[in-house]
Amino acid sequence: MERRPLTPLWLAFAWVVALSSCYREQVVYNPPIDETYHLPSPLVIEGKHCLLNATDFTLRCPLTWDRSEPLHALIEHSDDAIVWWNGEPLVNRSSNDLGILDYRQTQEVVIQAFDQSDTFQLTFTNLPLVHMVTPNKVFDEPKTMAKIWVQHPEPEKPREEHWVGVEHRGHTALRFDKKSFGLGLKGSLNLYDDQSDSILGLPSSHKWILDAAWVDPSRIRNALSFDLWRTIHGKDHLSLQGRHVELFWNDERQGLYRLNHAITAETIGLNGEEDVLYKAENWAEPSTKFLEFSGDLPQGERWEGWRHVHPDPSTRLHWEPLMALRQWAVHSSDESFSNTVHQWVDLDNLVDFFLFVNVVEGLDNTGKNMFWTRGESLEAFHIVPWDMDATWGLFHDGTSTNGVTIVTNGLFQRLITTNAGQFRDRLRNRWQELRITSFSKETMAAMVSEHVQRLNLSDIVELENQTWGAHLDLLAEQGVIKQWIDFRLQRMDEFIDNL
Repeated sequence: MERRPLTPLWLAFAWVVALSSCYREQVVYNPPIDETYHLPSPLVIEGKHCLLNATDFTLRCPLTWDRSEPLHALIEHSDDAIVWWNGEPLVNRSSNDLGILDYRQTQEVVIQAFDQSDTFQLTFTNLPLVHMVTPNKVFDEPKTMAKIWVQHPEPEKPREEHWVGVEHRGHTALRFDKKSFGLGLKGSLNLYDDQSDSILGLPSSHKWILDAAWVDPSRIRNALSFDLWRTIHGKDHLSLQGRHVELFWNDERQGLYRLNHAITAETIGLNGEEDVLYKAENWAEPSTKFLEFSGDLPQGERWEGWRHVHPDPSTRLHWEPLMALRQWAVHSSDESFSNTVHQWVDLDNLVDFFLFVNVVEGLDNTGKNMFWTRGESLEAFHIVPWDMDATWGLFHDGTSTNGVTIVTNGLFQRLITTNAGQFRDRLRNRWQELRITSFSKETMAAMVSEHVQRLNLSDIVELENQTWGAHLDLLAEQGVIKQWIDFRLQRMDEFIDNL
């Protein structure tokens, strides 16, 4: 997306020539970005920097407080300005009584400096704000340098700053106006200075994603899926974790995003010399669905629909464990397949994954969008799910699914057919256990309601519609998903009963 000149609001003064040929001071809104990639705010409330959307002169502030009581907040602004709040002047660097406020109320803020007066509309959000600042354009590849300033809504949590290399990410998603971003954390203003860190309290990683979730009219399906996965599998390191945030790019509001860490050797905890991580990423290849094993030897980072993630393929290619897994899954005799299944795959993990991916009907998640890993702490292969926007009744192109498909692949089908490791029995027993806990209609519906309520607390959905011409209606989508849950659980009950 083409970016306009930067227009931060903090009072930056410049000398300009007036018609009278005299010089006067004027407040301008486009000072250059300094070497720290910092764009100061015109107003700071309780330590939270209010961010500007220059196209409509609005300010956004992340803050949580007791909304039943008047908000007494520390106010900070430029010494050269007078700031008026709904007609009352604010006392700089002091606690001010802002009255009883709520998220969907708009507050009028007037900033006066010299003979210039500008009026802004300020709203609060309960979501974190991510402010991405850069003078550079962003491309699909390569990464370009930027800095993100991350603000928690909780008053006691300080603002974070991180150098990042940023690029657009996705494949089909690149055609949408609202882009997703891939972030690589850096230790300095150097694209080669990789660094790992936590953002918003999430697990440390050097790779992060700002997911636009454009095709999902609820913007919550990916988050719902991974929340559910963690409740049933209980291994946080084998799951994506994230938070919904509001994104600003320089002085432009970008709307609602999901900030997630990427799945890497670091987040999974791979440390041993023989630890491996592979990603299935191409539906067109039967090999990712364990339908064939050609025996062709891999020569590079990608092989028959798979991508070599760990070890770092630039230093070492270690395809042998995956080659052996595929050969066993496809060509071993039924007897050998059953007798050695525990040596190859973690059956508890595969049972949970099969039930999980079917409950959410992850049609895009058994031949791609999943990682396979093995290591010192994971003696047999485990599956780690990935990219689950196309779930809960939605296909990857945004159309609705029929809710009846049983999601499988060659390996799962063989496990069920042979009952290797008592796989069918394990599925039945685990289903009965989860059906009254994580997979109950009430539990799943409550998860949906919790996400919708969090996003509907402020006006972020309306701003998303305004910013991108979207037509989101989260309450309506909540009804659609809950109805789909009821139907899908009945379909899964039938499937399990007929195993």
